[in-house]
Amino acid sequence: MKKLQNELIPVWGLHPVEEFLKNCPWAISEIFVNPSFGRKQHQKKLLNLAQKKGVKIKQQTNFTLIGVPAGAVHQGIAALVKPVWQYPIDKLLSSYESENGLFVACDQITDPQNLGAIIRSCAAFGVKSVILPERSSAKITGTVVKASAGTIIHVKVCMVKNLIKTLVAMRQKGISTAGLAAEGGHKIWDQNLTGPLVLVAGAEGKGLRYLVKKSCDMLLNIPSKVESLNVSSAVSVALYETVRQRERAGILI
Repeated sequence: MKKLQNELIPVWGLHPVEEFLKNCPWAISEIFVNPSFGRKQHQKKLLNLAQKKGVKIKQQTNFTLIGVPAGAVHQGIAALVKPVWQYPIDKLLSSYESENGLFVACDQITDPQNLGAIIRSCAAFGVKSVILPERSSAKITGTVVKASAGTIIHVKVCMVKNLIKTLVAMRQKGISTAGLAAEGGHKIWDQNLTGPLVLVAGAEGKGLRYLVKKSCDMLLNIPSKVESLNVSSAVSVALYETVRQRERAGILI
């Protein structure tokens, strides 16, 4: 974990770089821009903000030299940043005291676009942490940050060696585990989701692994007129229903 904290990760695009500048400029090592960047009003505001925050700006014509994938839509701006979203699971559990915490765990989700979209929904709905297994899961790269529109900085991301053991540890803290299942289980709106909860989402196409599913306190399904929802869409719907119930009950996350 210490080694990862020292690594710089390339992120790109207007929204991700702006999120870092507004919320944690200290995490930015450098910003890189095309020579023509700054002609548009919004671009100019970003550069002025970077200068105000004391962040170094360099001109760059080939963004692949700083780690941006070829063909990525960088909009003429990128940055090297510290992975400020990383958070140790032990610290998360030891400091947990809330009576209505909301978490999301991802079971072997490998598509970075899906993972980024899930993280974006988590940031929107006030999720405290996203939990990912170290193996067989998409890593947090610039692609994930871009798909999250930079909102990943508002969510703690915990990488764990064993997802099942982590879910057991969370249950011991009084946090219920609810697996999202395309088939079986209870309709999501028929269940009380107002207490401490971790929503567990399975891999694209395969769903939850058998042992992960068995470790959940309950299984939830989202009735749909199509075969199944994309995993990021399913998580977004599940989070909406959870927050809706809590709002009606007067419970704050």
